[in-house]
Amino acid sequence: MTDAVLLSDPGSSAPFERIPPGEPERLEAARAAIERSELGFKPIAPRAATQEELLRVHTPDFVHWLQTLSGEQGYLDADTYVGPESIAVAQLAAGGTIAMLDAMLDGP
Repeated sequence: MTDAVLLSDPGSSAPFERIPPGEPERLEAARAAIERSELGFKPIAPRAATQEELLRVHTPDFVHWLQTLSGEQGYLDADTYVGPESIAVAQLAAGGTIAMLDAMLDGP
């Protein structure tokens, strides 16, 4: 098994107006720490999860509902905000995690 880390461009968060203060700096600090590490991480680019992958863990109704939110913005409830890019970013997070796990299982 190989060490792997999922890397994304911190600037890709720019469309989100609700980024907590200091968020880009924390991401850059984490990236710099990984690059200084002697563990030999292999960078994995995020990719969007496929419909099939999403349906392995979610019901078809839920996946369809998420798709209807693409491009929308507002609160789903008191604590959950959705921005125009939220669904695309969530699909990248899910697919990127799958890609990272695949890389770790495949080995060097």
